[in-house]
Amino acid sequence: MIAGFPFLYLIRLLFEKYFLPLFQKVNKKIFILISSTILICGFLIYIFSSFFDTLEISYKDLFLLVALLVLYSIFTISMIFIVLHISRKNYEARKKVEYMESLNEYTKNLETVYNNLRSFKHDYINIMTSLAAYIDEKKYRELETFFYEHILPMKNDLAHQNSALNNLLHIHTLELKSIIYTKLILAINQNIEVNVDIPDEIDSINMDPIDLTRVMGIYLDNAIEASLETENPVINFHLGKMNGNTIFIISNTFIDKGLSISQMYKKEVTTKENGHGIGLYNVSEILKQYNYIFHETSTENGLFIQQLHIS
Repeated sequence: MIAGFPFLYLIRLLFEKYFLPLFQKVNKKIFILISSTILICGFLIYIFSSFFDTLEISYKDLFLLVALLVLYSIFTISMIFIVLHISRKNYEARKKVEYMESLNEYTKNLETVYNNLRSFKHDYINIMTSLAAYIDEKKYRELETFFYEHILPMKNDLAHQNSALNNLLHIHTLELKSIIYTKLILAINQNIEVNVDIPDEIDSINMDPIDLTRVMGIYLDNAIEASLETENPVINFHLGKMNGNTIFIISNTFIDKGLSISQMYKKEVTTKENGHGIGLYNVSEILKQYNYIFHETSTENGLFIQQLHIS
């Protein structure tokens, strides 16, 4: 026991460092196939070795039998490593595809922000032109009416938008800030009331950035589409820290269409009329990779609520 303990401890360290991350990337079916192959190999070795005690065989036959077992074991182990290598390559290729999709989404987000700036610039020029026309013609009474009916309400709307989006300055992760900013701007432009609460500084999050942006994109897209179906669309976004955990809470107004929470997480289930909704199935598939992330979907007081706790 004393001699074997350091050896077993070394095996454990090697397994945790090299093999455990590799097995986490392997498809479940391939993992079952590899496990079955190892069990069959071990069973055959056990059967053949049991013959040594019951059969009288020559040294030549014994050598051939042992050589056969060794070759079979080497072949089996080689095949397992080849399968693991191919699985790892497939995993890396899939992550590259997801990265390209995320990059494409990020580019669209930048285009949306740029279009918003162009729209604001166009509106600003039109407003200044209108004010100049009233001033040139000395129509000060009409200028006063135009200012209080059109300019002042716009100022209040911009002040509300700025106070909401200014909270995003607490996020220091570029990918996350980009996706949240773009989606919330999209919501504001569609006259959705957006409330943002980010009381803590968010420097890093223990989750793959691509997976995190995909999850946030799906949550916010669904929140926008669901809230637009209501008379008074509202989206509330909270991001903070508690006991070392990063907590996302996204809630939105919605119309209950009779689907249970468990139904919403099924593949190809959607409440959208065109039948092409993203649904929550993709989110659940992404979060399955993380055993330290807790997520919950609930409804309360006319709000559809998504919670994500990342350790």
